Amino acid sequence: MPYQGTSGNCACPDCLVETCDDEPKGGTINTSITNASAIVSDTLKRFTPVFLARYSGVLPDVEGQRAEAMKTQKTMLKGFLVGLVGVFL
Repeated sequence: MPYQGTSGNCACPDCLVETCDDEPKGGTINTSITNASAIVSDTLKRFTPVFLARYSGVLPDVEGQRAEAMKTQKTMLKGFLVGLVGVFL
């Protein structure tokens, strides 16, 4: 049975993203099925190699939620290291 998104029936029975007819450029992730990180990982694993083979001069860059998560992790690591130095000084 097709996924029932906000716009009614989805064209794909295994749809991971629900789209709305009123907003054709946008969409929301159905978090009961997947998350943004899983979609990005799957895209990098399956789509990117084929795309790069066809367009060898293009360099992909990951942005959005995944980039923000990496930035947050780096900031937390720096704070942790500063805290360790503060404890032992």
